[in-house]
Amino acid sequence: MKILYRRKEKGVSAVIGTILMVAITVVAAAAVFTYISGFFSSNPNKPSSLLLSESTNYAPNMVWVWANFTVTQGSVNVPFIVEIVNKTTGQMLYSIIISSINVTGPPKGKPGYEIPFKVTGVTPYATAYINIYDNNQNGKLDTGDAFDIGFYAVSVKGAAPSLHTNILDQWEVQIIYNGQPLYQYQFDF
Repeated sequence: MKILYRRKEKGVSAVIGTILMVAITVVAAAAVFTYISGFFSSNPNKPSSLLLSESTNYAPNMVWVWANFTVTQGSVNVPFIVEIVNKTTGQMLYSIIISSINVTGPPKGKPGYEIPFKVTGVTPYATAYINIYDNNQNGKLDTGDAFDIGFYAVSVKGAAPSLHTNILDQWEVQIIYNGQPLYQYQFDF
């Protein structure tokens, strides 16, 4: 006759099992908290995208063209970077760090900050500007604020200047904050 023995299986003690379960729960809760807290913090290093409405304008004889942008949603604190890039060639045409937004002394009677700059590739003697309008005067670019980017040709030896908008249409304006692009717009003149 064969005798069958039943082996008694041993596990960890109840105390050690309870300690392990509590430790696993604490580690899992800490991981979930760390993940979730990033979504609810007001950390300025986590920018949101900007939503802007755009329009383009022309002066007579195409001497001056400009694009108007109004922030409809989102915000960005200073400093931020405004870049103009030739999307066809990948060439950086202009980059500026906006470290403050002044609220006095702009054209058109609005609070703003004018930044003239030189560009290449439009005509040999073209220049441009950025106007930033901090309409709520809080020192950052947010809902209700606006900015213009304009390009104008400079007359050379009495010749009538004119901008070649087919070249401008290859350009894109970008707003970058902490290395992350918040907004991109391909000019359409």
